[in-house]
Amino acid sequence: MEYAGAVITLGGSMTNLLHDNKYLLDSFDDFEALIDDDFIVRKKSSNVRLVGTNCGWKRLSEAMGTLKDCKAYVGVGFVGAFDSGTNPGEIIIPDYAESSPEIPYNSGRPEQNLLESLSKYSIKSFQKLRKGKVYTINSILEEDAELISMLRSEGFLGIDMESSFLFAHSEHLKKPAAAILIVSDNEVTYPLEKTECSGRDLVITEESEYNARLAIKIAAEALLEQSHS
Repeated sequence: MEYAGAVITLGGSMTNLLHDNKYLLDSFDDFEALIDDDFIVRKKSSNVRLVGTNCGWKRLSEAMGTLKDCKAYVGVGFVGAFDSGTNPGEIIIPDYAESSPEIPYNSGRPEQNLLESLSKYSIKSFQKLRKGKVYTINSILEEDAELISMLRSEGFLGIDMESSFLFAHSEHLKKPAAAILIVSDNEVTYPLEKTECSGRDLVITEESEYNARLAIKIAAEALLEQSHS
């Protein structure tokens, strides 16, 4: 069976949130049965795969290697924001992503038509949404004041660990890709403590959880629209 696309949860925090903390993932797993009917209508999701990954581009690469039966990809993840006026639970849709040198490809863009579909559905659903460029890092410990200051001055909206690879590797595979990111913390006004083992010490608000689940629905709608265009 060929699928319209795959919604990929980016990183362990997002994946485990949508698994209701039933278990941790070392790499990836399917979880169609664990998405609430309120957020994914079953007849609509029958042609969209839902796949979770642990953090980083290597785990994402593993997951994408199993999705050869999918026409396109939309990533749903968390992002640390730079703008002092951006709060947890708000939405960033990347239109460009650049990465640290350790990550393959170093930069990438979402496919334009899929980006437009994702933006259209997101604008209808989210009150606070920004579109712009994000920076992808290989390790959470790369986030320091000097790097954040430089990225802010260059107009980046936030920092994550997957978007650049998702866009660039999808282009290499000749498949459309886009992403929708939920702000987990603000790196300027209230940065969270970070460790190599746990990544960001996230405190997931009700708004963040609701928006994460809603983002899954929006991602599926965008994939289905593109498959019929």
